[in-house]
Amino acid sequence: MKPRAVLAQMGTLGVEATEELIAAVKQARDDIVFIDAPVSGTKVPAENAQVLVLASGDRQAASAVEPVFATIAKGTRWLGPAGAGNRMKLVVNAWLIVMMQGIAESTQLAAPYVKGQLAMIK
Repeated sequence: MKPRAVLAQMGTLGVEATEELIAAVKQARDDIVFIDAPVSGTKVPAENAQVLVLASGDRQAASAVEPVFATIAKGTRWLGPAGAGNRMKLVVNAWLIVMMQGIAESTQLAAPYVKGQLAMIK
């Protein structure tokens, strides 16, 4: 990589792996600007540039990646030092899992009553 190049890591690696990667890059090349930028979204939104980039790292030093993010996503949220992007991605994933679990449990609890109401309508 060229001196002062920007390395944008955009996978969901988890906290520990992201911290290890940040340390490894810094040890190998302390001039490299490391940006941690996983995306929030699934395959179809990604295909339509509708994901959200959860970026973290030195935004000013990495200004060259902003046009790339603008091309592949509906928006970018800058969250602080490198590593914050993966932390927020895990927060979002945990929230979605809890929400979906709650919906599934509520649906199961309501099922006998909903079926009874539907029978009365017929």
